[in-house]
Amino acid sequence: MSPSWEQFVSTLARSGLMSARQVAELVERLPAQRRPRDSKQLARLLVRTGKLTKYQASVLYRGRTEGLVLGEYTVLEKIGAGGMGQVFKARHRTMDRVVALKVLAPHAVSSATAVDRFQREVRAAAKLMHPNIVTALDAGQHGTIHYLVMEYVDGQGLSQLLREQGPLPVGQAVEYILQAARGLQYAHSQGIVHRDVKPGNLLVDESGRVKILDMGLALLGKETTAEPGERLTGSNQALGTCDYMAPEQAEDTHAVDHRADIYSLGCTLYQLLTGRPLYVRDSLVKVILAHREAAIPSLCEARPDVPGALDEVFRKMVAKRPEDRFQSMEEVIVELERCVRPQPAVPGGAPSEASADPALASFLQSMAQAEDAKRWTTRGGHEETQGAQKEYDTHPSVGDGLPRPTRRRWLVRIGVAVALLGAGLASLWLIGAPRQPPVRLPPPLPPAHGWLILDWPQDQRQEAIVDIDGKTWDYAQSIDPDSPDRIRIPLPPGPHTLIIVRPGFRQLERRFVIEPGEPFLIEPRLERLGP
Repeated sequence: MSPSWEQFVSTLARSGLMSARQVAELVERLPAQRRPRDSKQLARLLVRTGKLTKYQASVLYRGRTEGLVLGEYTVLEKIGAGGMGQVFKARHRTMDRVVALKVLAPHAVSSATAVDRFQREVRAAAKLMHPNIVTALDAGQHGTIHYLVMEYVDGQGLSQLLREQGPLPVGQAVEYILQAARGLQYAHSQGIVHRDVKPGNLLVDESGRVKILDMGLALLGKETTAEPGERLTGSNQALGTCDYMAPEQAEDTHAVDHRADIYSLGCTLYQLLTGRPLYVRDSLVKVILAHREAAIPSLCEARPDVPGALDEVFRKMVAKRPEDRFQSMEEVIVELERCVRPQPAVPGGAPSEASADPALASFLQSMAQAEDAKRWTTRGGHEETQGAQKEYDTHPSVGDGLPRPTRRRWLVRIGVAVALLGAGLASLWLIGAPRQPPVRLPPPLPPAHGWLILDWPQDQRQEAIVDIDGKTWDYAQSIDPDSPDRIRIPLPPGPHTLIIVRPGFRQLERRFVIEPGEPFLIEPRLERLGP
């Protein structure tokens, strides 16, 4: 039954979204022929003019007001639901910031165990501040409603991406898995195991950055509902999604460690590349048994363009026994990065691994496209640049087939030997030596990098994490010795993205372009979160 005009306006006023006076003023400004005649037309008018969202109007039209305003947060729309909670898109009234709001389900509020679990989830999520993890921003209680405020990611889950696009290019899939691995590595360092890694819990935003969902929730035995095509191990208590669950997790979900996440991430890699789960069976029990007993499928057989090195990494990630897998997510990252790193030239003209393996060559090409301008890695705060140096390293071979840098070092050694043996011996050596064409040295190299300069006082960067192009930077190694408030980071020319995350502050994100040999100055000013 439709509410009357008076009933609808009264409900709207009680919600705190609009007052009866504001409604009257809006209607009075319209020409008489365009004024709504009943509550349904009024609701449509409020949606059309942006005063209400469709979700808000539908809730109010049913005579309900609960949960539309929670403290400083106005709920805009519903974006997800699980067995023990719902997730909403919301806006902070004062800061005008869009967030994701996770609310404990009404039927669970009466359970002391459920409330305690939710509070532990909040505390666990608050520990995690990483560019590849959805950040927890706030938490509170409004009446009987418990809520957790999280960063809102404007993007889509990898499960949705698979449904829309099918299997991903090899380079793109590995890039997504690498980003997820970095976030999981950080979580593991904080003593948190996800236990439900799957494509649906990996969001990718418009810039291509992967964000892991439900970190704190998974640690505490997350409750959820299955995505389309997924099967869970329990009716309400979600112990993990069986298509991605490690064999030991099926036996005891509370006894697993971080190696279960490595297994699940390997299963996710397989699905991103093939479009199907690792083991396809017609029942949940058979899937669980397959994870424990069935032979591991070959990625190379499923995707001929997958290089053998990547298949080996995948097979070790999904080994049946935890002790046979990689023993840390850091090892996974190292091996995946080794797969995507271009192979060096082999002295003497011998074919490199990439040239001998067409699948690997194709894979490296796809990684080059996926990485775009992000071709650099950091090790101990130092940077391995490409660009001009790469052009030098791949200069055509001369004389004896050696690449030019190798040839040049060889000539230097010979020159030293000639000086030591004397002119006479040198003459004899030259007479007997094979004739070589004159060596032309390459022109001087242009500057291989520029610098990102952060003017950032020491007292403003405690516990801060600096992420550049999806990689966490140990900026302590780059502090200017003459100015402790200045950080000097060498970067290759091209576009870059800087993200700074610090507990208690709003995440800072800046995009910038480095010119060869030039500095680029940024003064990070992080906005403190509200109380």
